[in-house]
Amino acid sequence: KPAAPRPTRTTSGLVAPFGRQKGEPLEALTAENLRWLCGVLRESIDDPERARWRAQNATLLDALEREVVLRG
Repeated sequence: KPAAPRPTRTTSGLVAPFGRQKGEPLEALTAENLRWLCGVLRESIDDPERARWRAQNATLLDALEREVVLRG
């Protein structure tokens, strides 16, 4: 099975840190995985036990939300 082509448009340089498409550029995520990852990150940001990763998760969430807007 040939590998799927990488997207040529890159807005963030970030990749999915976990999930079904772990390691894929944000631009390559399916709409379903994009929504899922946004939800997981929102929960993580609000979780006091995960405060250690709050800034990193907020940066990733911002990039994901920009991708949602770019897709329309």
